[in-house]
Amino acid sequence: MPVASHIAELEARGMSASSARVAGPAFAQCDATLTAVGASSDRWSIWVPGRIELFGKHTDYGGGRSLLTAVERGFTARAARRTDGVVRVLDVTRNEQCEAVMGIGGPTRQGEWSNYVATTARRIGRDFPALRRGADIALASGLPSAAGLSSSSALIVTVALALIRANGFTDSEQYAALFPDNETLAAYFGAVESGAPFGRLSADAGVGTLGGSEDHIAILACEPRCVSDYRFSPPRREGRYEISPAFTFVIGASGVTAHKTGAAQDRYNRVSLLLRHALDAWNTTRGESHTTMASVIDTVPGAATALAHVVAEAATPAFTAQALKDRVQHFVSESYRIVPAAADHLRRGAIAELGGLADESQRLAETLLGNQTVETVSLQRLARQAGAVAASAFGAGFGGSVWAVVETDRAAEFAVTWERLYRSAHPLRAGRSRFFTTDAGPHAAMW
Repeated sequence: MPVASHIAELEARGMSASSARVAGPAFAQCDATLTAVGASSDRWSIWVPGRIELFGKHTDYGGGRSLLTAVERGFTARAARRTDGVVRVLDVTRNEQCEAVMGIGGPTRQGEWSNYVATTARRIGRDFPALRRGADIALASGLPSAAGLSSSSALIVTVALALIRANGFTDSEQYAALFPDNETLAAYFGAVESGAPFGRLSADAGVGTLGGSEDHIAILACEPRCVSDYRFSPPRREGRYEISPAFTFVIGASGVTAHKTGAAQDRYNRVSLLLRHALDAWNTTRGESHTTMASVIDTVPGAATALAHVVAEAATPAFTAQALKDRVQHFVSESYRIVPAAADHLRRGAIAELGGLADESQRLAETLLGNQTVETVSLQRLARQAGAVAASAFGAGFGGSVWAVVETDRAAEFAVTWERLYRSAHPLRAGRSRFFTTDAGPHAAMW
C-alpha cells in the first residue's frame, strides 16, 4: 500500500495533515521489514495512538470518571498472517524483535517490551482456543517510551488487534456477542494487561500492574478533535466535547521514565491497592459487597464522609490511616468534583477556564496521591509560567509527562520556551526530555 494511501487514510480518520505526513512513511518502513524476514503477502495496516488523561488521575479502576483524548502519535504497524501459532513482533524503531506462541506466551523478563507481547498472545489464545493462528507484526512507535502516554497499552492493543484480524475473529458470532462496541473491547484489553477476569473469562497473570481500562478506552474509543468523558467499571461514555481549533495540546515528557517494574511497579500498584483496601474495609464493616469505590459513593448516602471513619479503623503497618484517608479523599475529589467541573467547562466551550482545575488536580496528585516527582512538578509549574492556559501531569505517575493547553497560533513558540525553561532547570534530564504539539487525534484502526 503506497505511503500516499496511508497518509490519506489517516487524514480520512481525522488526523491532521501535518501529523499524517509524519506517520505515513513509517508504514512503508514496517512493510519493508516484513518483506525482509519473508513474511506472507497477506497483510494489513494498523494505527494505535497514545493518549492524554486530562483529568481523572487513578480513577478508572475505582469506577470513577476521566476526561480523555487520543494523541496524533502512536504505533504504526503492518501485520502479516501466519499459518502457525507463532507471534513474531519486529520493533522497527529499536531494531529488536521477540516471539511468542498463541495460548502459551514466551520467555520474557518483567519490564521488557516482550512481556507485553507474550502476555497478549497467551491470554487471547487461552481465552479463545479456536484462535491459533499467529502473525508477523512490524511496528514503529512515535511515542516516547515510558512517558505516561500509554505506550505499553498501545503495544498490547496493536498486537491484540493483529491477532484478532489474523484469525478472522471479528466476523464470528462469538466476537459480536462479547464485544458489541469498542468500549467493551477496550475493557477486555485492559483485563489482558492487568490480568483481571472479564465476564466468564478467568483471571490471568497479566503484565504485573493493577490498572484499569482508561488507557485502552482512550486508544480505542476517543474521537478526533474531541475530549471524551468516561465512567468506568463498566466503561460508559458520559459525554463528548469538541475542542475549539483555537486551542491545541503541547506535551512535555520529563525524561524521568515512568517504568512499571520493580520498585516503580510496587509504587504504582500501591496506589491501586490502597483504594482496594479501603473498599474491602467498607464491605467488611458494613456487610456489603460493592465491587468499586464509586459504587459505594453513588449508592450509600453520606458514604464519602463515613469512609474516613471506616478506613481509619482499617489501618495496617503497610497502609496507614493517613495514607488510606488521603487515597479516598483524592478519589472523591478528582472523580466527583474536579472531573464534573472540567466537563462542564468543556461542554460550554470554555477551555480557557480549565487552568484553576488543572492546578488543583496537580496539587492533589502531589499531596494526596503522592505519585509526582520533582521533575513533573517543575514541568507543570513552568508550563503555566510560560503561558499555558492549563497544565497538569498525567498517566501512572512517578515520572512521565505533563500536558499543556495553549492557543494554537502560539503553540510552536510556547513549546520552544517551555523546553528551554525545563532543560535549564533540569539539565540532567535534558537529553531524555521530549516536547511536541498534538491535536486530539483518531482512535485505533485497521485497514
